[in-house]
Amino acid sequence: MATCLGDVMRPDSAVATVRLLRRLGVVVHFPKRQTCCGQPFYNSGFLKGARDLARHTIEVFSEDRPVVVPSGRARRWSRMSFPILFHDDAAWQARATELSARTFELSDFLVNRLKVTGRGGQVRWKSGLSLCLPLARAGPEK
Repeated sequence: MATCLGDVMRPDSAVATVRLLRRLGVVVHFPKRQTCCGQPFYNSGFLKGARDLARHTIEVFSEDRPVVVPSGRARRWSRMSFPILFHDDAAWQARATELSARTFELSDFLVNRLKVTGRGGQVRWKSGLSLCLPLARAGPEK
């Protein structure tokens, strides 16, 4: 899953993910119908739009294959929030739960599913500000 932000802001991340997986022998299926998963809509308070896009994502990725996401936030959203979005619809909640069980963040998929370790490469890392938001919202320490 490329994610909408990966598609719009960092398309190179989706391309690099596909190249890496193919280099490791993974047959990559890249559905052309994939779009935004709905997280930005939900974050902005548009619950109906978020549910509509989540339904679309569930349909697009309905085949029984792992879904690999190069973004921890998008993986967390689809894995943990999709089932909650459909708390009042048992059929869609079951489909959301099924998709969430086979959705993986890229590094998780590499290490825990493909058992890739010790390649001798380097990783460039940028810490996201999202880790600090709960502290910022709490205000200054007194």
